[in-house]
Amino acid sequence: MAELKKCRICFTEEQQEEMIAPCGCKGSIKYVHKDCLTSWVTSSRKIRCALCSRTYEGVYLKQILPIWKWLMKHPRVILGITLECTITLMFMPSLKLLLSEVRLVNSFLKRACHYFVIGFISATTLAMNVDLFRSVSKYYRYTNLRIKMDLSRFQKRSIAPIEPIN
Repeated sequence: MAELKKCRICFTEEQQEEMIAPCGCKGSIKYVHKDCLTSWVTSSRKIRCALCSRTYEGVYLKQILPIWKWLMKHPRVILGITLECTITLMFMPSLKLLLSEVRLVNSFLKRACHYFVIGFISATTLAMNVDLFRSVSKYYRYTNLRIKMDLSRFQKRSIAPIEPIN
């Protein structure tokens, strides 16, 4: 009689979804659904079988780097943040000096200068926030847990031998 495949995670029998044998377990507990294994590894963050202690074949877990290590690999982001801070620190004192000098001139020029300064500061702040958001979103995408399954490593072991019926 043919061996009945049953997923050891969700305890259902083989349906339309392919069953794989990712570790060294034997017998009725060796098969799991691909989706069940993916969700199990995602939630537990472990790539070793709890029963046989072997690493799941073909399952790779991306490691999370601290933000400073990630920044060391991306010097362009560090350069951008440093440049934005430097420009801001150099621009603010010159704006203060400009506004103090405008007091001596007529009110129209004073108002125009105030609007220009407020608009420039707003545009600079917006550009810095957009750039910071882009940098942080790259880090977030990088650290998001990714599981890669190499299904070619499962093919030889996932097909259960069919015994002839006597």
